[in-house]
Amino acid sequence: MILTDIRQAIAPFKPHLANALPELYPEPHDIPQGWGLTFFLHLKDSAVHSEGTGWWAGLPNLFWYADRKRGIGGMIASQIIPFGDMKILGLWANIEAGLNENLQTK
Repeated sequence: MILTDIRQAIAPFKPHLANALPELYPEPHDIPQGWGLTFFLHLKDSAVHSEGTGWWAGLPNLFWYADRKRGIGGMIASQIIPFGDMKILGLWANIEAGLNENLQTK
């Protein structure tokens, strides 16, 4: 695993299919992000994800993640384009926050 932060903006090739995003997963900038074999990786433990959490997204605002250390994962499946829909991104963030909050109270 390479411990280099690969965080970068997304400039869509076809703006009618994807929104420009300054970064897709805005974890704190002291949390490095990288690539696994076929997915995005969080390279350090944070309040939101464990080290090694993998996730990926698809064009119609499909998102999944798997945090094996915490034993949780989630998926949002929509058919909304353009990619990077702010309501779907907000939903994803709220679902993860709710899961994490529930884990902390038990």
